[in-house]
Amino acid sequence: GLVAVLGTAAAQGPDRDAALATAVPRFSRIALVCWIVLASTGVINALVRVPLSAIFSSGYGVLLLLKTTALGVLGLLGVAHRRRTVAAAAAGEPGALLRLGGVEVLLMLGTVGLAVALGRSAPPVGALRVPSRTEILLGYDLAGPPTLARLLFDWRFDLIYGTAAIVMAALYLAGVRRLRRRGDRWPAGRIAAWLTGCAALLIATSSGIGRYSPAMFSVHMGEHMLMSMLVPILLVLGAPVTLALRALPPSGRDNPPGPREWLLALVHSPWARFFTHPLVALPMFVGSYYLLYFSGLFAAALPEHWAHVLMNAHFLIAGVMFFWPIIGVDPSPRRLPAVGRLGVLFASVPFHAFFGVILMSANSVIGGEFYRALALP
Repeated sequence: GLVAVLGTAAAQGPDRDAALATAVPRFSRIALVCWIVLASTGVINALVRVPLSAIFSSGYGVLLLLKTTALGVLGLLGVAHRRRTVAAAAAGEPGALLRLGGVEVLLMLGTVGLAVALGRSAPPVGALRVPSRTEILLGYDLAGPPTLARLLFDWRFDLIYGTAAIVMAALYLAGVRRLRRRGDRWPAGRIAAWLTGCAALLIATSSGIGRYSPAMFSVHMGEHMLMSMLVPILLVLGAPVTLALRALPPSGRDNPPGPREWLLALVHSPWARFFTHPLVALPMFVGSYYLLYFSGLFAAALPEHWAHVLMNAHFLIAGVMFFWPIIGVDPSPRRLPAVGRLGVLFASVPFHAFFGVILMSANSVIGGEFYRALALP
């Protein structure tokens, strides 16, 4: 972001000052959000490594406190400096952006120096424990067989999709609240669909289903179906694009485009039209099953956590791209007639059936090497 701002400042043209007047405040806000996320996740990561009782009694804990304090001070200085720089840039003062770049780099170097010092210090050693085979391969232990109670109540919060589900629900409710405060109505059915979709996303990834999914193929397929068939249907029925277009204020004729204009451009972009085309959305939705499970990709991805994250992202995005033109309430970049929607839906059914038949009649276990290494009873 800083490089983009400085590149804009170095450009020549009559619109440079107007572009900087928009870019610098936006960069300042984005940088503040990034700093908050970085600081909070760093503190959480440190607390995982160091118990609270060892913070004041160990050199690592004291260094952690110093870094946290210094990070807070650096963040406050950065915010104050950016505010003065934003005002100077708006007034057309030369050198303001160079000062912004120089101070930002110094702040970054100071933070990196503290991070290096902390990284070269060993955390306090607690009680030694030999991890189980399951914990080595999955990163955590399983309490036992996946009973109904464990699938429902043995939760392990997913930092990516669990957080996304909560943020999506909060943003949606904030949009509904903004509409109602100005006297507009929003259908309760759409609210229920969206919140249920967010809850389904949270349950699929953070409940016992998400906990047992990496260890058992059957539970993984259950999570797969939730992520690709249930959650996308509920989300597209919530009409989030329509809500955002009604809740976000327009930027105005003479102002640079804002979030509402960006969203409109995304909906009507060539990429959106391409990925919602039936000849693209249908193979991406159904054909990826065959490619993932019958090509060896799934077996290769089983030991990697990042691969599980990408698989869930693909299931969710492919489902949204497939169901959006068929049952979505939002304006679609490719509106299909009713007969076309029904035809695309029925065309997907035999591919699902064939996939299930091939899977059940196979003579080899998909990912058998990884599952055998888990040595579950």
